[in-house]
Parts: sequence; C-alpha cells; structure tokens
Amino acid sequence: MNPTRAQKFHGLCRFTACGIGIVILCSSFARPAIADEALLRWKFVEGQQLRLQLTQSLASETTVSNKPVKMNVDLTLEMSWLVDALDADGNAIVVQTF
Repeated sequence: MNPTRAQKFHGLCRFTACGIGIVILCSSFARPAIADEALLRWKFVEGQQLRLQLTQSLASETTVSNKPVKMNVDLTLEMSWLVDALDADGNAIVVQTF
C-alpha cells in the first residue's frame, strides 16, 4: 500500500518537528563544564549593561521514502543584562531580557 501525498507530507512535518525539538533540547544542555575552583566571579557596576548573542546552526540530511531530505536550523538567542542594584556584600539585582 503506497502512502498518499498528504500522508508523506504529514510524516515529513512530524520528522522536521522532531528534529527541531532535538536541536533545542541538545542546545539547552550544551554548556562547558567548569570546575568549582574555576567559577567565574563577576565584578558588577550599578547601571552596567551586558549583551550576549549566541548563534547555532545545524545542517542535517537524511532519506525519507527514498527521497533525500535536507534540514537546516538556525537558532539565535539575544540576551541583555542590566545591573539594577548592588548591596554591601556584592550581591547584585540583575534584570535579564531575552
């Protein structure tokens, strides 16, 4: 029994959604391991603004129903920090925006 064109498209959509989900899941766990002794110590200044942009690209190719399927996923995350206040112990209130 041959699948209809709509069934093939539906299967491809599920495959693509699954691939995107895997990329997002893996990228959330992709972080460098830092030993406890080497933890970063921040020296914040009240009113300081910090910006970060992270870009990840993924290219994947597979075969579905004897036809090649290529998938490219580009993920960009932009984040900014604003140091709102500092206390005497060096603790900071940081407003984070994605």
